[in-house]
Amino acid sequence: MPGTARSLTRITRSDRDFDRLRRGWNQRFQANPFEVVLPTDTREVSLALQDARDRGLPVRIRSGGHSVDGFSAADDAVVIDLRSLDGIDIDPDAKYAEVGAGARIHAVYESLAAHGRVIPGGVSHTVGMGGFITGGGLGTLARWLGAMAHNVAEFDIVDARGDIRRVTPQREPDLYWACLGAGGGNFGVITKFVLRLTPMPTAVWFRLSWPWNHFEAVYDAWQRWAPSADPRLTPFLAMWPTTTANRIDVGGLFPGTEEELAGLLAPLFDLGPAPAEREVTVTTFTAAMSALLQKIADDSFDSSTRAVTASPFFAEPLSHDVFGALRESHVGPPGNSFVWCLPGGGQLTAAADRGTESFAHGRAHHLMLIRSDWSDPRDDEACTSWAGSLYRHVSHRATGAYLNWTNTDIEARPQLFYGDNFPRLVETKHRYDPDGVFDFDNGIPASVSLRQAQRLALPDTMVAELRSRGRLVE
Repeated sequence: MPGTARSLTRITRSDRDFDRLRRGWNQRFQANPFEVVLPTDTREVSLALQDARDRGLPVRIRSGGHSVDGFSAADDAVVIDLRSLDGIDIDPDAKYAEVGAGARIHAVYESLAAHGRVIPGGVSHTVGMGGFITGGGLGTLARWLGAMAHNVAEFDIVDARGDIRRVTPQREPDLYWACLGAGGGNFGVITKFVLRLTPMPTAVWFRLSWPWNHFEAVYDAWQRWAPSADPRLTPFLAMWPTTTANRIDVGGLFPGTEEELAGLLAPLFDLGPAPAEREVTVTTFTAAMSALLQKIADDSFDSSTRAVTASPFFAEPLSHDVFGALRESHVGPPGNSFVWCLPGGGQLTAAADRGTESFAHGRAHHLMLIRSDWSDPRDDEACTSWAGSLYRHVSHRATGAYLNWTNTDIEARPQLFYGDNFPRLVETKHRYDPDGVFDFDNGIPASVSLRQAQRLALPDTMVAELRSRGRLVE
């Protein structure tokens, strides 16, 4: 029956493809859902959601399945898998692209490259656009163009009742604000984004490298320079362990000329030692992202692996008392373990000042991305302990955590993911999803009890704001 739930493609536990389709990217978290539904358009997403509600079944939303903690699936739930909503439609002037939530990020890059356009995305090829954008979406162009959340003009969403909404900053400013930075699975099923595009037919890729024994001097020089560098630069810092490259790198993409780049890098060299290696190449954004992925790991990094992450934001440069822990953590760590850092400033700060999106970390000084991935379950304890130990050594300096690189075993306080926006997000959740249709561990609730506030260690100011917004249950 066309137009009804019977027309949906459902993969159940008795189907041959079920085991493959139930699996997310992180093999540590593998749920056994009731079924996986594969809608082909926004209307079918609405049908799938209403059908699950009618049957009293919980719902999870999956765009690419890269939720590090496995939040895009659950036992006995209906997983609405958006992989077929992968369209990429670029307007004739190449100013905007309409992109499906299930589109994979590298496919988007390749489509935009044909028009000499870019978006400020990340490295991994198979990440789905839906979760990446709604968690903020940081990448190698973030100081120049902001996060991905800052580049969304409008989007389509299926709300908790199954209604389809076209959301813009003018039409529904609260929902627009909430979904762009805190929207992954919390307020509805986003099926399509309209993204603003930026011309960048070519760019200069650079990588500077120092031997590991220069770690402290290079990190200190980088953190004093990068967040206030020219906003066209988003120079990452990569710490490669002694078991692999045994070095520390600074690299990135610059949308200008080699001559301009040389002048902009000079202040870094004034602050620290000269690099042992320099690589400067005129290239494209897509080619640079592919090359960078190859430097990180093999194909398993991007497709299916066991992984753990942590992601502290810092409001100021790190003091030397934490450098020892960082240095020691890279001496013979387990698995494929490494740390990246991204600087703040530039358009990230400008977007925070505008306040039209809920991404809470635009004023951060820098972000540290801690990661380990491996294949053997017997290495679980060693690798997760490595990430947790390193995080604990720096967490007393942290002011937030990145929603796209979660580790809720060691950090589950919502105020670190959502900052001071949490009370307003709870109020927005109550307005659009009062019954908690989109409910999962560590999701945004529609109200908070005093006992929950105590368990979550919410600060008194946040509790007071929840009360003033009518979302604190006494």
